[in-house]
Amino acid sequence: MNSCYIDVNGVAWISGNGEVSSFDGITWKKYTRYNTGLSENFNEDIFIDSKNRKWIANGNGGVHVFECPNWEIYGPWNEGRFPSPQNMSTVGTSACEAPNGDIWFTYDGSDGYAVKVPGGNYQNYSAWEFFDKTNSHPWFQEPLEVESTDSGQVFFRTFWTNTYMYNYANNTWSLFDLSNGITSTPSCMEGKDGKMYIGHFEGIDVYENGIWSHINFPLLGLPITHVYDIKFDAVGNMWLGTVEGLWKYDGTTWTNWNESNSNIAANNVWAVEIDPINNLIYIGAHETFNFPYYGGISYFNGVGNIFTTYLEATSPISHKQVEDLAIDTLGNIWILTQSEGFNIFNPNSILGFDCIDHTFQTGGGTTSIPSFTTFQAELMVSPNPASDRVVVTENESNKPIAIDVYSVNGNLMGSYFSMDGKCIIDVASDYYKNGIYIIKNKTNGRAAKLSILK
Repeated sequence: MNSCYIDVNGVAWISGNGEVSSFDGITWKKYTRYNTGLSENFNEDIFIDSKNRKWIANGNGGVHVFECPNWEIYGPWNEGRFPSPQNMSTVGTSACEAPNGDIWFTYDGSDGYAVKVPGGNYQNYSAWEFFDKTNSHPWFQEPLEVESTDSGQVFFRTFWTNTYMYNYANNTWSLFDLSNGITSTPSCMEGKDGKMYIGHFEGIDVYENGIWSHINFPLLGLPITHVYDIKFDAVGNMWLGTVEGLWKYDGTTWTNWNESNSNIAANNVWAVEIDPINNLIYIGAHETFNFPYYGGISYFNGVGNIFTTYLEATSPISHKQVEDLAIDTLGNIWILTQSEGFNIFNPNSILGFDCIDHTFQTGGGTTSIPSFTTFQAELMVSPNPASDRVVVTENESNKPIAIDVYSVNGNLMGSYFSMDGKCIIDVASDYYKNGIYIIKNKTNGRAAKLSILK
């Protein structure tokens, strides 16, 4: 126990190692990382529903929903603040929305688990429906992905070849495997126009009204091995993330973008997302099989072969392995970075976070948390504007300091370190152009603007 405080309502608050607890004279409540926000930086999936709520399958905290500014966490360690549907597994794996507005989400484990939230009203906990091998299919286990068609079927991809389907029309469950429709172990799924497209090694299986058809890449003469992601744009073009880069199929012609004919982040495209607001195609790609490793995100308007690309080594993206992407209703793209949580990006500036309260209560009233401009009082830049040499210091200038310098479009311009708390940046060279730059302390996140005028 580190500190305690009694608020104006007589509630005692106690801070300890890894948690904050409150006691109102009757009930104790604990607030930890497992019930107050994103539990872990490792995540499996992000899905954004029609109401702009973010559903995050967390690697060690279950399933989360973020309806700005509030979080709910459905995992075994949430201190009872919210439901914990699956006590056997801490790993949430996927979420989707059915045409009737139901939200489905899944947990990994030998006792696989799926939850249906009728109408997406997640706070109506008593209405939730739960499915495992006792009431769905006797072999239902280890679900890795859930996706819905717009004709009323929900598909579950598992660790094995087994693929399960729930049919709203008659409340039945079906199993598909190598004997009755699936031709290889599924790696991704996407519903479109009443069909379910299931990508795998060298092909795609397509389900429609009880009938399976197949897209076989070797038979078509296409050099596509593994399919990692499938998406459709507004005019029906199919976009594939594959080992061999990004592919587009317009119903007649197959087109490929890779490192040899474009500037995409990497050939291994793991995630594809379509932005209908800005008419952009986003991809997450990384090369982690052969050193040197690299990766990030790329986007373009679907025409030509020039992408805007941000690599982990030269931009604020926090990890090279971009494994999932999702677009919200405001055009922000949510970037799932392996082991580093999420990054949020919008080419027209990030929108929609005014819902977060940037104040906190103290004994003397309401005080604002430092805004970007007030960070400059703590991370000092002199001279500013500058044309030659810039000195960057903290208030505690005798401590080591490490900083990054970014251009306003997010490109990392340089990294600097000093043991005595004073970093010196030479901006006189042609490397630094006239304009605005962002300086960020890598240790505590404090930042400041730098204007360069030559």
